[in-house]
Amino acid sequence: MFDQGQFAGCNKNSRDCNRSLADVAMYYYESDLHPTLANDVPVTDRDTAQAAVDAFPGDKMHQHMSTFVVAFGLQDSLGSLPEDITQSFNWGYPDTSEGKNNDMRHAALNGRGALLNAKNPSQLETQLNAAFEEFSSGIGAASAVSFNSQEIQEGALVFRAFYNLREKTGDLIAQTFDVDDGSITDIVWSGAARLDDIQPADRNLVTFNPVMNKGVAFDRANLTTAQFNAMLDVGDSDSNDVQIDKRIDYFSGSRSNERPAGRFRERPSVKGRLGDIVNSAPV
Repeated sequence: MFDQGQFAGCNKNSRDCNRSLADVAMYYYESDLHPTLANDVPVTDRDTAQAAVDAFPGDKMHQHMSTFVVAFGLQDSLGSLPEDITQSFNWGYPDTSEGKNNDMRHAALNGRGALLNAKNPSQLETQLNAAFEEFSSGIGAASAVSFNSQEIQEGALVFRAFYNLREKTGDLIAQTFDVDDGSITDIVWSGAARLDDIQPADRNLVTFNPVMNKGVAFDRANLTTAQFNAMLDVGDSDSNDVQIDKRIDYFSGSRSNERPAGRFRERPSVKGRLGDIVNSAPV
């Protein structure tokens, strides 16, 4: 991870700079916060804009912390930063009021976040809303956890659900649980990975039929009129039956009608068939 040029701090040999906010932000951005998990965090535009072209294989990175700094009427003495991130920059020392202000801006840069510097409540609200929208569009996170036993004992599994709102994908994984130290360790299986190994025609899909008040196979014959009509697209030139069949094929995992060949959203080739699991918990 590149941490020189503009990201580098003051000279630690001449003054104690290792407790600056900027150094803390850099440390938790560079460090893998959960080394036992796969490095499967999607990168954002802020990550890629300030890194080498090959810095993030597969546009994924390790578990990390990004830093967004909220300030009110912050005044710094830095001016504009060089466009070239590899060019060194004098941030000064964070041991004065002015230096601490500069350190906040430096921390936002190092943490690949943003400095939200508001002059009034309305401006702060606007900036926070923009930041929260960025979080929701670029963050994959765990949504729920459960165990396979009422008693936590040797051999217990912990089930964790994940979602990625950027790619609209999810995962349900099972991991071993160490009863001695409480750590969550090896991944036993991944639902999203298993779907990659199943042909769409071999999957069993079910839905709920409110008229029959029971679960039924998810196919055109079992859809209610309301469900059928809800799946139609007035802008699609295909017949209604063909539209429904294509959508059911897509839900089954078929990629034949994904863009650019078809009308449907292109999904990631690896772990892309399971939708994002939000507001749900493993049971």
